[in-house]
Parts: sequence; C-alpha cells; structure tokens
Amino acid sequence: VAEMKMDAEKKIVSRVGKNGHRYAIDDNHNISLPLYTKLAYILGLRVSPSHRRMDIRLKLVTRVEQWFRENGAEYSYMATEKDNEASLTLFTRRCGYNIFRTPSILVQPVFAHQVKISKGVTIFQLTPSEAETLYRRQFSTVEFFPRDIDSILNNKLNLGTFVAVSSNIIHIVLSLGLL
Repeated sequence: VAEMKMDAEKKIVSRVGKNGHRYAIDDNHNISLPLYTKLAYILGLRVSPSHRRMDIRLKLVTRVEQWFRENGAEYSYMATEKDNEASLTLFTRRCGYNIFRTPSILVQPVFAHQVKISKGVTIFQLTPSEAETLYRRQFSTVEFFPRDIDSILNNKLNLGTFVAVSSNIIHIVLSLGLL
C-alpha cells in the first residue's frame, strides 16, 4: 500500500496485489484496473561445461539485472527447468529469486497434421481493435498482460486473433446485430 500525505490527511493512492501488479485507488477507495509493472525476463542462461564453477553465471545475472534496472524494469523473471538444480540454486539461493509458479510449456508441430474442426463451430477473425478490447476486458489483470497489446496486435508479423464459437451462438449474435 502506498500512502500520500495531502494537507493534514494521509491518503492511500495505490496498492500492490499478490500478483505483483500495482493498482490505483481513487478518492472513494475504488480500485481501478492495474497500473502496469515493467517486467524483464531471463530466458535461458548457458555456460560451457569447461567454464562452469567460475561464477560466470552469477556475473552474467548481476550484469543483466543491472541492465534491467537501467531500463526501468521493476521485476526480473527467470525461466528454467524444474529439475535444473544448478539453475534453481543460483537463482533462489544466491540471487534471491522466489519460485513464483511452475508453468507448462506446450508444443505441437502444426505443419505435421491438421486438427479437424467440428461443423458445429464457427471461427472468425477479430480486427486488431476488437482483439485489443477483448484482451483488455478479459486478461488485463493477469500478471503477464503486455501494456503495449495494441502494438503487438497491429504488428505486421501478427497473423491475427481468431475466435471459435458454437455455430448456434454465432447465428444468434448475428441475428441480434451484435457482430
């Protein structure tokens, strides 16, 4: 919780949620959507076996974290395999990181086969503006929501946002003029 002294009274102006997001608080103590936290990621750190046990990893992490601070990052995340004891020891014991969660990373060779789509499903593409509205309404409070979602959705490399819904629902939505 952050307080600010205004005249003779102290006023709560923001708080940090359990997920690390900062939230603004108005005069009526209503909590708004999160203010965004600038995160930095270390996705992979490898040292040649012949150069291990020389504190090279620690020096790399220290220098990378310095660069993160210089560029305004508030938190640093590190992704590693849950059974990589050397990495876990370095980051939790020597660098002070906390285990935040254990995500699963899934992969599928999309070129090798195609999933058959049921005839009862309709797939349509959203415009970048529609996709931004959807993402902001549904996901803005999750810890990894990008502040620049509009830039991501409008990037020329973005292939689009597609939504799959029951064909029955899409007919109702269309008949009501909601889409």
